[in-house]
Amino acid sequence: MWRRGVEWVIDLLFPLQCISCGCEGEWWCSACFKLAISPQTFLLIAPPFSAATPLLAGSPLQSISSLFVYHEDQAIGKLIKQFKYGHAHAMKELWEQMLEISLNIPANINADASIIPIPLYRRRERERGYNQAMLLAQIVAKKYSFPLQTNLKRIRETKQQVKLHRDERWANVSEAFAWKSTTPPPPKIILVDDVYTTGATMMSAAETLLAAGAKEVHGFVLAKG
Repeated sequence: MWRRGVEWVIDLLFPLQCISCGCEGEWWCSACFKLAISPQTFLLIAPPFSAATPLLAGSPLQSISSLFVYHEDQAIGKLIKQFKYGHAHAMKELWEQMLEISLNIPANINADASIIPIPLYRRRERERGYNQAMLLAQIVAKKYSFPLQTNLKRIRETKQQVKLHRDERWANVSEAFAWKSTTPPPPKIILVDDVYTTGATMMSAAETLLAAGAKEVHGFVLAKG
């Protein structure tokens, strides 16, 4: 009820407009959306999940995949910022459309995989009204009938990564997560978040999962910087 009330006030004060062309009524109008996913605009699109990028030896993540390249001043960057900080819970429908068209998880990753979202600290999730990573994880889990696990917890409050320099980001999320269950995590996991830049948050979470008993951790994000 509280979240719906906030969204109603935001819609009243700031009518919904396409993030690219400004036309009213949609977050990203159908014309701009079709343009962004066309082959002619491949520079905007990162390799699909089927082209997951292997990481350096020793990384706790076996691969990281994204649908888009992250640019703060382009459509995807603006949409993610609104999704993350603008109480835009209703934007979930837009991501559902994108993932329905673009997401293709290869068999070597999706066999027996479980989905785990990067958790928010409980106070921040209460303030925001939702966890954007959880919403994305629900979409992926639903599309592929993956089990969705929620036993990964953020055990201390951290600063917003976007406000920190690269080195500060690693220190900020060090030992910030814990596996809260009497049973170990699934052997194969796909960690889900909205953006991957330095990788500090996702790698810290992956280290926690591996230490708790997971065997293989992959990452999926909407956009990678």
